[in-house]
Amino acid sequence: MISAINNAKKQYIKFKKGELKMSSDNGNKICFLHAGTHKTGTTSLQYILKKNEKYLLSKGFYIPKTGLTFPDLASHYNIAYELTGDEMFNPKFGTLLDLKKELEMVHESNLILSSENFEHLYWKREQLERLKQIMESSGFTVYVVMYFRDIVSYASSLYTQLLKMEYEVSEEKYIEEILVNGTVTWKKNLIYCFEYQKIVQGFADVFGNNNIISLKYSNNIESSFFKLLNLDIPLYEKVKLNNTLKASKIKKILIYNKLINKLNVPDSISKYGRRFILSGKGPKLPQEHYIVPFYLSEKLQDRFKETVKWQENLKLEPDFPLINVSDLRINI
Repeated sequence: MISAINNAKKQYIKFKKGELKMSSDNGNKICFLHAGTHKTGTTSLQYILKKNEKYLLSKGFYIPKTGLTFPDLASHYNIAYELTGDEMFNPKFGTLLDLKKELEMVHESNLILSSENFEHLYWKREQLERLKQIMESSGFTVYVVMYFRDIVSYASSLYTQLLKMEYEVSEEKYIEEILVNGTVTWKKNLIYCFEYQKIVQGFADVFGNNNIISLKYSNNIESSFFKLLNLDIPLYEKVKLNNTLKASKIKKILIYNKLINKLNVPDSISKYGRRFILSGKGPKLPQEHYIVPFYLSEKLQDRFKETVKWQENLKLEPDFPLINVSDLRINI
């Protein structure tokens, strides 16, 4: 492995000098499948990808139009929704079959697909195989890129995110579910796994161990991801998206979610009340963010001590880009 890495570094020096190209001469193409995970700056990265779409295209990186659900984000939610069986799936935004047809017309050497909801496929091998088959039939080899956040801050941030989606479980019961099951399940088919190695293994079983790139989350994953592509970010605007809720809003929205679920109010209507709360209307209360209580954070760290150690040993960014020249394939 050491000799392979040293050889890759030598190839990278040539690559930087322009002596080698990013894509291989044997026709193989790369699909960078960015699969989150949740609460690791995915929305911010998708914003930057979309903002730099023309630049990426000029460098041979194509962002498919199929599956995009927001005009300002390179987020392929609808593809993830179809694969996970999510009720949010809407054929008008494009299907897997539409994606296959689009890829048949793509001439760029590299492809970027992004959605944190791809994370939920780690236990759905059949659906991952469907995605792999479509990519390979279009000539793309898939490399899965995932970022992982430390367990405690992930638990805190995920809880407030779920509250925005009608979640009505108290903080204590939420943490208890994590400690007992190692996961949080929402809407039956959306499983948030806190044993990160299981997520990695689920994707590795389909795409191969050497095709999985696991990195540690930081507040600057945009530069980390672009470094993987051996690119700078020409148009960079740091934005704070998908913010963590304040404690005051948590209390209000938790009560609201319990009420509308009890009354069976459809989301098409209840979402307006939720937006009203998120807008900050109403009396001002203490503005601290929700943080997992210390005694519970200790339990989380003890329960997932192997995962904690694994995540801490991840790198913040790759040492050098993923290289695919001739028959050389090196995983960072």
